[in-house]
This record gives sequence, structure tokens and C-alpha cells, in this order.
Amino acid sequence: MQNSNKTTLTFIADTHHYSETLGTSGEAYERRSGTDQKCLRETGAIIDAALEEIKGINPDALMIIGDISDDGEKASHLEMIEKLNKFSEKIPVCVTLATHDWCCDGNARRYVGDKVYHDVETVTSEELHEMYFNFGPNRAKEEYITHLGTSSYIVELPNDVVLFSLIDDQDGEGNSGFMPEHLEWITDRIKKEADSGKLVIGMEHHLLYPHISPLITDNGTCCKKHEMYIEKFAEAGMRFLFVGHSHIQRIDKYVSPTGKELYEINVGSLVGYPAPIVTLTADEDTVKIETRKLSGFTYNGEKYTSRYFEIHAQNLVGRMLSSAKSSDKEFYIKDMREYGIGRKTALKLRPVLKALACTADKMTVKTLGKIINAVTLGTTFSNSDLDELADKRIIDIVNEQLLSVLDGACVKHPEGSAYYNAVTGFVGLPDRAVKRLKIKDEKINRLTSSLNTAIREILTGGDLDNETLTVKR
Repeated sequence: MQNSNKTTLTFIADTHHYSETLGTSGEAYERRSGTDQKCLRETGAIIDAALEEIKGINPDALMIIGDISDDGEKASHLEMIEKLNKFSEKIPVCVTLATHDWCCDGNARRYVGDKVYHDVETVTSEELHEMYFNFGPNRAKEEYITHLGTSSYIVELPNDVVLFSLIDDQDGEGNSGFMPEHLEWITDRIKKEADSGKLVIGMEHHLLYPHISPLITDNGTCCKKHEMYIEKFAEAGMRFLFVGHSHIQRIDKYVSPTGKELYEINVGSLVGYPAPIVTLTADEDTVKIETRKLSGFTYNGEKYTSRYFEIHAQNLVGRMLSSAKSSDKEFYIKDMREYGIGRKTALKLRPVLKALACTADKMTVKTLGKIINAVTLGTTFSNSDLDELADKRIIDIVNEQLLSVLDGACVKHPEGSAYYNAVTGFVGLPDRAVKRLKIKDEKINRLTSSLNTAIREILTGGDLDNETLTVKR
């Protein structure tokens, strides 16, 4: 494995393996694929390529942070287990499971032509424990079986490092999180390990820290009681927590009331942009976290670079706008349903999206900036900023910032730059209007203020380097 004085762990998340037996062509499949940030039919090839890259890293273990299958399909699980069995002959694998692995919403699907069928065989949460027993639980020094039949477990690693693999699917109140007895078991064991001098590293699927902004990663993305959980984990002595679920790449530091620090590393989906592979290396003095993007993969004999993931993600915006322009109203409504938007809301949004679609490819930052300046008496944008951006299209800005949300701002725009000033100027218009009109509604004020905070985080990447971070052990 690695240098005997170092412990190296590699993390991937949200592999969402989709068996090609579920359908890879036709109108229904293309609609699903075209409205999803992650890939579908290519997942097997992407996972194979990632496992080959990870062999080159040669970590002490590979960690997979939940949503291993696309939607709990038995065929997807069996194919994934076959891949992991082969990989684990050389490198141990530890997994945590999540709601997509047992299809908690009953929405497993297959596609034939323009038809969607829901007769797909899935696995139960109880079956998952046995199916994935050889990927973590078999190496556990201690294990907690949840009311779902899944498990949290603790694994000893080299050089006084210990991993807590935590299942956070249900808290008994209809939310992601932990039952009281489960939480007590976790915090008691964290404290015990930390007090004995171990470096405690955790992984669970849902977030405990709302990265970027609660607008983006709070309700449904974080555990419902995330503030309580992260405080308890930090106070007990956990130092690093790797999570998935949001499909974004991000690192943030939480500081407890008594000053204990816990770094939460949100690992993006392996099968969608930015297709991250995250490695933690711990020696006696430091812990280093490095993120690399999967360089590419081969599917049906054709090679694809990492640019494929970017294009697939950006097509989310393009498809929504082109669908709104379509003369086929039902086609648009079906598309919007895949985005999670119901019929009534979709019809209300259509005129707005249609107007955006008609201007998106042509409207530039400079043109729109001049229009806004005319309305605001030149108080929003400086002419020098607009001149610097010149012919930059609004659609380009939207697509670039979508990627920044997902990759943690690999391309950063520092405060004071023309790009930063222009984007914050556009996004800040609602907040300025609220203040100008002296609107006192607390909910509206909180929303517009949160928009400002979110866009600053997206543009700059936040306080920490989301690609490489080194801290004291």
C-alpha cells in the first residue's frame, strides 16, 4: 500500500450506477438523461475508468459515500458488486449506503421507446447489508444495525486513523438523520476513539453543513437536525467528515461552541461534472485533502474527456430553455416534470423561460448592463466593467456559474474583478429593490440577502481551497 508513516484514503460519491439493461435509447430515456446532471448509460464505463485511476493512487482503502446504484435496481447493484469484488482483490473498499440504494421513493424505472415502466426489481434496505457486507462491515471493529437493517460501522486504519461509516437515512421522524440510540452510539464511540489519540474520520451520505448557502444545500440536502449532529460530532472529536448527496464539490470548516474544528468535505457525484476523486493523506503532523477530476472514460469504444461532463451539465440549462420554446406544450411539461416541476408551475414559468430562451444566445452582459443602468440611473454597473466583459453572453455566465456551483469554483473570480462586479450586480438587483422600496417582509429580506451571499460563495469558492487543503492533524 502506501508509505508506512502515512495513511491514504480515496473517496468517491454518488456513483448512481445504472444498468444498461434498463434502457439506453428512445424518447423516454433521452428525456430522463437530458434533464439529469449525472450520466446514466455511461455510468459503468465511468466507474471502471475511475477505479483504474484509483489503482494508480494506491490508497490504503477506497471509500464510497452512498447512492451506489441509480435507484435501488437489483441489476445495477449486482453489476456494481462485481466491479467492487474485482477491485477489492488489491485495495479494500468501505461503503456507506443511502436512500437511492434501496429506492426509498419506489421510483425505479426502465425505458422502452416513449414509455416508462416501474416494474423494475429492487432490493430492500435489509438485503443491502448482506450484499455489501464484504465492503466495510466485514472489517469493522464495531457495528450498529439500524432499524432499516443497514449499518453504521467503525474500521481501524493504519497509523492511528479510524473511519466511522455512518448510515443517516432516517431519524424516525421522516427525515434523514439518526435515531436517538444510534446517535448516542456514534458520539460515544467518536469520543472514545478521539480520547485515545486516534484521528477520527467520518463519512455519511447527507450533509451536516449547508455548503455555499442554505438556499442551495439546506432542506432535503442536509440532515434535518444537522446543526445538532455536527456540534455533537465535533465536540466528541471527529475532525473530518466526508459527505455526498448534493453532487457538489466543496470544503467548509465548522467550529463548535468550545472551539473544536470539523472539516466537512462534500464530494461531488462521480458520474456527473466534475466527476471528482478525493484523496486524504494523513501523516504524523498534517492531513492533506486533494481533489482531482476524472480524466476521461471509454464508452462503446469511443473515448471521452472530462469536457463531456461539462457539456452534459450545461445542457441542463439549454434543454430547459429550448423545451420552453417548443411549440409542443406537452413535451415541455414532460421535460419540466423530470426537473421536478409540476404542471401548474411549469405553465406559469413557460412565458418567462420562453422570453429568456429567445434572448439568451444573443443578449450580452454589456447590452443588459446598459439597459439596467438606464433604469437605475447608472448606479449598478461601471462602464469599465461592462467594457471589459464586452461581448460575454448572459448564457455563458449562467453556464459558467452552474459549473462553479458543482466544482467549488475551479475558476475563481475575486472580489473587485469585472466579472465579480457584473454577476453580483445582476444577482443583487432584487435585494436593492427590496431596500429601495423599504419592504419589511422578513422572509423576502432573508431570501434576497441569501442570494447575495450565495453568489459571492459561488464566484470565489469560499474561504477554503476546494481542490487542495492541508491542515494540522
